[in-house]
Amino acid sequence: MSAPLTWPPTPTVTGYVDSSPCPRVEIVLSPMPATARTATVWRQTGGKRTVVRGALAMSVAGDAVITDYEAPLQQPVVYLCQTYDATGAPTGTTGISAPSNPVTLKEPRAWLQDPIDPSTSLPVALVRPTPDRGTVAVSRRASYATINHTQAVTVTEVFGSDFPVASGGMRQQPDSIPIEIRTTDPATSALRNLIAQAFPVLLRTGTRLAQLPPLAYLVLPTVTERTILFADAPVTIWTATAQAVRPNTSPVLVPPRTLNDLTDDAATLGGLGSKYASMLDLDRGILA
Repeated sequence: MSAPLTWPPTPTVTGYVDSSPCPRVEIVLSPMPATARTATVWRQTGGKRTVVRGALAMSVAGDAVITDYEAPLQQPVVYLCQTYDATGAPTGTTGISAPSNPVTLKEPRAWLQDPIDPSTSLPVALVRPTPDRGTVAVSRRASYATINHTQAVTVTEVFGSDFPVASGGMRQQPDSIPIEIRTTDPATSALRNLIAQAFPVLLRTGTRLAQLPPLAYLVLPTVTERTILFADAPVTIWTATAQAVRPNTSPVLVPPRTLNDLTDDAATLGGLGSKYASMLDLDRGILA
């Protein structure tokens, strides 16, 4: 009789670039150790490792799936996981899992979204600012703007020395980034709602802008909205000065797949059992 599985599973990943609701990576953890009660999943790209939103010590009971709605575009990403038992101790002796196969979201557009509500995602074009460009277009002007890279510094004079002592924090990401967005209906209303609820706003860009990282979490203290007519059609011009910040750590609060979706599939729990082969398939929305 073989010993029970204890080591963390190597994540199985699948990338999607459609608009339901945005480019994303589905991460399946299987087979799950029998003693596992929680799991943490990391995204690794460009030499940096980041916990996937909602996957920090997430509860598990058997095989699990989570979706990364913030995966960078146009660059390879791998995922790793660690599983923990009821006492909080890692299962097995192998530590973190082996990395998944790399996955690349080959999406030429950029995306604006609320990090905790993927349903708000809007595809955007990165263009030169002209009135007739795109449904949602973000000007590339930020690539050529003069912006600030600030650092908190304290300088203290020392008795008996003509050189003061300095202490400082880490050099910060850019601030005072000029952002210009142009929209036409119905994207104007969608962007207005996104700006009203999102803090910060996430801009995902596959084509790297000189002053912005591929995942740019931006705070927009003041957003100016102005509407002009172009060829007798309204075009809304949005301008703001952005500050790049650390992402918040809240889980996805508005999942694209909700209880209403399940009631559309079947009227009873028994009916769901006939529609889906397993709980994992139910979580993924894959019908039997």
